[in-house]
Amino acid sequence: MVGVQGGAARSAGPGPRPHRPDHLDGRPGRAPLAGAYIASKWALEGLSECLTQEVAGLGIAVTVVEPTAYATSQRAGGADDVQTLPAYQPLRDAQHDQPERAAADPADAAAALLRVIVADTPPSRVIFGVGGVEFINGAYAARLAGWEEASSLLA
Repeated sequence: MVGVQGGAARSAGPGPRPHRPDHLDGRPGRAPLAGAYIASKWALEGLSECLTQEVAGLGIAVTVVEPTAYATSQRAGGADDVQTLPAYQPLRDAQHDQPERAAADPADAAAALLRVIVADTPPSRVIFGVGGVEFINGAYAARLAGWEEASSLLA
């Protein structure tokens, strides 16, 4: 999606930063690793939230599917032809040194999606895969704590 790709990546890139060197400000640019991909997921989530409200009165349900890692060709290295920037090699090396996360079977996700589609009352959100609920619970707990901590700055 134009306008969301890269988000804060230019600010995070190597080279001088016009503001504080330890603070990102969310201007468009290139993502060092998966930033643009993840930003596109957030954009789709925001669009789905709006669509849910817009079509609710028409009796149309919208479900946001949030998948975790799956055993696909991209996970197996199918994205190796992507142009990389040498300045980010230390980040890629550190990422590859992390323990491999469990991957779910795509066939299981397909079956679960069919159950969501035919449900009498489809859920507004569903998490497919291994460890997704735990991961998102932790992410939201950290986000809530951050908002609480930052609220003193607004007083």
